Amino acid sequence: MIHLAAILVLGQVIVNPQTPPRDHVPPPRVGTAVVKGRVVDGTTGAAVARARVMMQGVGAGLPAVTDADGGFSFTNLPAGPVMLMVQKSTYLQTRYPVAGKTIRSQTRPLVLRDGQVLDTIVVPLFHGASISGRVFDANGDVLENAQVSLLRVPAGGRTGKPTMAQGTSTNDLGEFRIGRLEAGTYLVQVTSRPQGDMYFQPNAPVSPAPATAPLPQPLPTFYPGALALEQAQPIAVERGQAITGIDVVLAEGIPGIVTGTVLAADGTSIPPNTFPNVMIRRVMSDKVPGWFDYGGVGAMSRPDGTFRAVLAPGDYMIEARLIPRNGGGPTRPEDEQFATARVSVVSGGEEALTMTVGPGAIATGRVIFEGTSPPPPSPGRIRVPMMSESGNCRSGEAEVAPDWSFKMQGLSGTCSAQPMGFFGRWTLKGVIVNGENVVDSPMTFQPGQKLRNVQVIVTDRRSSMTFQVADENGQPTREYVVVAYPTDKEHWTTGARTYMPPTMTSPDGMRTTASLPGGGSTVNRPQMMNGLRSGDYYVVAVDDLEYDDTHDPAVLDKLRSSATRITVAEGATVELSLRRASFSEIMRQQ
Repeated sequence: MIHLAAILVLGQVIVNPQTPPRDHVPPPRVGTAVVKGRVVDGTTGAAVARARVMMQGVGAGLPAVTDADGGFSFTNLPAGPVMLMVQKSTYLQTRYPVAGKTIRSQTRPLVLRDGQVLDTIVVPLFHGASISGRVFDANGDVLENAQVSLLRVPAGGRTGKPTMAQGTSTNDLGEFRIGRLEAGTYLVQVTSRPQGDMYFQPNAPVSPAPATAPLPQPLPTFYPGALALEQAQPIAVERGQAITGIDVVLAEGIPGIVTGTVLAADGTSIPPNTFPNVMIRRVMSDKVPGWFDYGGVGAMSRPDGTFRAVLAPGDYMIEARLIPRNGGGPTRPEDEQFATARVSVVSGGEEALTMTVGPGAIATGRVIFEGTSPPPPSPGRIRVPMMSESGNCRSGEAEVAPDWSFKMQGLSGTCSAQPMGFFGRWTLKGVIVNGENVVDSPMTFQPGQKLRNVQVIVTDRRSSMTFQVADENGQPTREYVVVAYPTDKEHWTTGARTYMPPTMTSPDGMRTTASLPGGGSTVNRPQMMNGLRSGDYYVVAVDDLEYDDTHDPAVLDKLRSSATRITVAEGATVELSLRRASFSEIMRQQ
């Protein structure tokens, strides 16, 4: 995926190259409202002294520090929305009102009125949850310096890969503890440190191959003793809870051996003025594309480009990269060369590889501006950021001429662009490669690949939709979240957009609505979602939902039953009248 977001962003900046003078920071607004309260330990209820309390919103100013009774006070506050942020060593940072899990509850503020005295606030602080235990090998001996990774599982049985939360190593007693955890569900994975000749020093002598077969070694294992992700036992952790006794016994197996030789692009040995690097990463699951073991294993090759690694059975991605030595100067992406290979390591087996590196892919083409606005000036030479599910994307640099023709060098790996991204006044419309629009599809770049006549099409004809939402009784409401997502299922996990109007909550729990200048409520005012790409969408208004729900195909599939299907034309605005639906009721439907 060719993604010129940075080019377009910098292009917008260059339109006004003169740095404006620093704005004068106005003093905090002064009013007549008062906010007082206490900070307490959420578990014991004891006062928390010396906590730092910060006011965010209309009354933002200097922070307060709680006294011996946990008390704090803010005076002379203007009317309007505010939030409190509280910090204290050894506790998790918290806010008041407490952020919920749903989209609307995460950003709901207090709303102060002129002259109001709010003195009943109690802010509970909680220590982070923790998971602790020990790691043993197959013989029952504790393992020191084993790597323990904590993976957070998507909530509520949602699809998607677990994400890395935290990690640590076991001590000399085989013990581990991972703290400061938010409530959630986690998997524990343990990997033993590499055994034997995993790493090579550049000038180390080449030792002969061992005469005997490799000895059994610990295998990467999920708690309590599973080799497969599907067999791992999730651990549910409540807020502030300490989970102990999570003992992991590593499975054991005969490792395999991977040997390889890295050759230059012409098939010769690597030149002496390059830095050879080999990265080996275990493929964690083919059911979750792009999920590799976090961190990976580095194996520096010998000066002749050879390497040897002893690996537990499983599938691995091996990346060889040659980095030229530039006398201490920065390395240009176009000077690097790389090669990748996937291998399956079997117990007791040996795999031999020859990896011929080549330069990164080169893409040449032009940015095409469609619309009435004049194109911004070219940014010249810039590095272009791109996304990668697998973490192996190298974006390279682009040379952009005054006419917005470009040349990008050093592209490698599997890369994709931000979905629905828009840059200043310009919206990304398409990326045409070999006659196909690949704007929403990841692209894998091969060594030495040359992509010519690439067209990056952007437009200032912004597509949008406006909508008014009624509640279950047909009355206008601002208590909703609108979700718009493509009808094409292939883009459900990345293409959803959400909109929530600025609904406010008063300290006594009563709802209020913002007012228009000169009086009148905004509750009947149409709301707008900008920056949509042209195409077909499902649009639905619900009372509330979690952010992760908007990227779960199973959830989006159920939302279709209450959604309106629309077609958004380029530069057009679609007007909608939506009826709010109950998210929980939709999810209960068969």
